[in-house]
Amino acid sequence: MKQRIWAGLVAVGSLALTAHCGSDDGDSYSFNEGTTGGTGGGGSGSGGSAGTPVTGQPVDCPADITHVSAALAEAICEKRTECCDNDQDDCSAEVAAALDAVYPDLELSEDTDGASLNCSAFDACTLAIHEASCNEWPLQSGEFGGLPVDEPECLAVITPKVADGDDCRYNYECIDGLCRVPESESLGTCSEFANLNASCEDGLDCDPATMFCNAAQVCQARLPNGATCTGNGECESRLCDEASGECTAPGPDECEYVPNGAAHCAIGGAPGGSTAPYGLLVTAFVGLGVSLVRRRRAVR
Repeated sequence: MKQRIWAGLVAVGSLALTAHCGSDDGDSYSFNEGTTGGTGGGGSGSGGSAGTPVTGQPVDCPADITHVSAALAEAICEKRTECCDNDQDDCSAEVAAALDAVYPDLELSEDTDGASLNCSAFDACTLAIHEASCNEWPLQSGEFGGLPVDEPECLAVITPKVADGDDCRYNYECIDGLCRVPESESLGTCSEFANLNASCEDGLDCDPATMFCNAAQVCQARLPNGATCTGNGECESRLCDEASGECTAPGPDECEYVPNGAAHCAIGGAPGGSTAPYGLLVTAFVGLGVSLVRRRRAVR
């Protein structure tokens, strides 16, 4: 039976997001650290079935950078349709919209040498998605740079070309860090991430793909499954099970994967700016990364 559990893989369980970047507490992906994934979010996902056997071919890298969102959405939704109770067309529209929010104005960025399409990374990512087992889908929740599969190249599909201190429009253009855009402006400056074990106060931000800003305001590596946690944002999986107090893989009730992000961070601490409301962190949002989390397909 299909069962809708929550409205938001991006906010799996009862995770509460506060959409802002570069806040006073230094956490570029701000959320309620004390909120965990709930008792239903635990487990390794072994309750899911193997789903329909993998057929066909991985989605090919598009020739045009403007087609990246649609192509990645196709890859993700083929797997979601295989493993979850999903409609392919609805899924594609939902995920493509979320990806457009993560990567807005790609054509402009390519034309201004801000970023480029990395087909090698794209092909590695879609191959890994295509071959993923439903019992391990998704690897992480889509929030805060979580990966759908164990393939780091999924984070490298768009190659950033803007160095620290140079002009940028969006976070995905920055080689290592965030694009800080003054409110009401269209251009900002790339600001590099803080290093592991560095302070994350005074506006320095930890790389959310691999770190979080802990209670001592120090950048700490995300915790593996089984580690003790107090909030979703501490875990590699982006899920902290409230019953066990441990980081856990997405379970059968978190089958769907939707990437989420924000275009740039306003220097004043508010998300985005008047001319670029979306992109790689979290903006005024978060609805664009929202999905309806349903149970996996029943064992056949």
